Amino acid sequence: TRFVLEEPVSTQTHFAVLREGTAVPSQIQVSRGSDDRILAIDLDFLANLGPYETQTYELQYGTLVESSEAPPSGFQLTEGEDSYLISNRDLIEWTVRKDLKSLFRFLLKPNVHYVEADSGGFVFENSARQLHRLSERRPTAVRVLRSGPIACELEFEYANWPVGSRSQVRLEFVRSKSWVRAVWTLKGGTGVTGMGAEIHLALEGREKLIDFGAGDFVYTKLRANQAAVLEAERQDGNSEEPAWTVRHGERGSLSNLAVAPRGHPDDGLGGWIHVMDESRCTALAVDDFGRETRDRIEVDDDGRLRIFRDFGSGSSNPGERRFQFWVHFVTMPVHVGAGTSPQAMRSPLEVRWKQRKH
Repeated sequence: TRFVLEEPVSTQTHFAVLREGTAVPSQIQVSRGSDDRILAIDLDFLANLGPYETQTYELQYGTLVESSEAPPSGFQLTEGEDSYLISNRDLIEWTVRKDLKSLFRFLLKPNVHYVEADSGGFVFENSARQLHRLSERRPTAVRVLRSGPIACELEFEYANWPVGSRSQVRLEFVRSKSWVRAVWTLKGGTGVTGMGAEIHLALEGREKLIDFGAGDFVYTKLRANQAAVLEAERQDGNSEEPAWTVRHGERGSLSNLAVAPRGHPDDGLGGWIHVMDESRCTALAVDDFGRETRDRIEVDDDGRLRIFRDFGSGSSNPGERRFQFWVHFVTMPVHVGAGTSPQAMRSPLEVRWKQRKH
C-alpha cells in the first residue's frame, strides 16, 4: 500500500508498522520532494487473511520512532546489461528483459521452467485490425520502482508507441506468492482497438487439463492440434449475446462446449484459467473481464496462452485504457501448490487508512 503524508516530514523521520503492539517486519520505501523531505511511503508487509477477515495494523512515524526492520531474507533484485533477475534464495527466479521481449520467464528451482523464451508478450491491435507487439520498439525508459525482500516492481515506458500514444507497463512481484501482477496503461491515441498479451507456456505430455472460470466452472482437456477459448461479451442490458461462451476443438474449428444462460448476465464472471500438465499449473486471471469490453482467454495444446481485450464501441474512456492481469505459477495438484485461488488473485487485500494523531 502507499501512504501519502498530510504534509512533508523531515528526512530524520522513522516509520514503524505494528500489530497489537508488536513490530511487523516491513519493507518501506520513501518518496521525497525537491527539498528532500518525505512526501509518501510505499509500504509492504506480509499478512494472511481468511475470506471476509479484517486485521488492524498501526503505522507510527516520527523522529523518535524505532523503524521497522525488513525481513532478513526474501527477494534479491539483480540488474544485468539486458535484463533483471528477481530471485528468492533457492526457491524461485523471475527474469525480465529490459526490452520486454518474451514478457517474463519463471523458474521453479532447481530446473523447472514454466515459460518459453519466444512468448509474444504485450500486443495491441490498430484500427486496421493489424496486430503489433509492444516489444517491436525499445522502451524509452526502464525503472526499478521497488526493490526489497518482500516486493519488487519494474516500470517500462514507451513514447509514441502505439503511434500517438504513451504506454506504461508495471510488473509487480510479491514474495508471499509466486505470481506477477501486470498493468498496462495506454494514454492518448485513438487508433488502438484492442490490447492483450501472449505467454508461451512450457508444457509436457500428450494431454493438458484446462479449467475456465466463467459464470460456471468449466473444464476440458487438450490433445494434439486442439485449442480452447473463453469469450465474454459486454452486457449492457439489451445484449442478445450470451454473457460468456467456452469453445473447444480442433484449431480453426472450435465448437461450443458451454454457454451462459441467455438473459442472465453474471456479475461474478470469473475471467480466469488454469493450464495444467502432470507437474505444472499456470493460473491467469484478467481484471474486469467482460464488464465493459469483449474479452478473450485462449490456449492451444502447444501452450500458447493468449488474452485479449477488444474495446470496440464499449470503451468508457478512450483517452486512457488499462489492462491488468495476474499470472501465478504453481505445482500440481493445483489446490495444494497454489495455496490460494484465482478469486483471491483477482481480489487483492484492501487497505483503509484511519488517521489518528498523538
